[in-house]
Amino acid sequence: MGASKIRFGGQTYAPPNTDSPPMGSGRLPKEKFENSGFMGQLRIIDSQYNEADVKPENMKPYRDTNSNCYDVIYNGFEGRLYRQAFLYGGPGGRNCGI
Repeated sequence: MGASKIRFGGQTYAPPNTDSPPMGSGRLPKEKFENSGFMGQLRIIDSQYNEADVKPENMKPYRDTNSNCYDVIYNGFEGRLYRQAFLYGGPGGRNCGI
């Protein structure tokens, strides 16, 4: 049957009482596509062993920290080169913990 869910994730680490480090390019994904960290060409192998794009309605970005520090957005279908894409990253800094 195979998997019913796929999850991607990322994290940063900083010792206690220090600033959190940047993630990706160090810029929030609200900026230009080319300036953010991204994951593209997200595809699956379906139950018939065919390669397929993930359905847009099944893409659900999730962030568990301050959006001034890090963020993630689903950018949609970006054409044949990037296909389905997530943009992510941020500058880090103070008060970024969960």
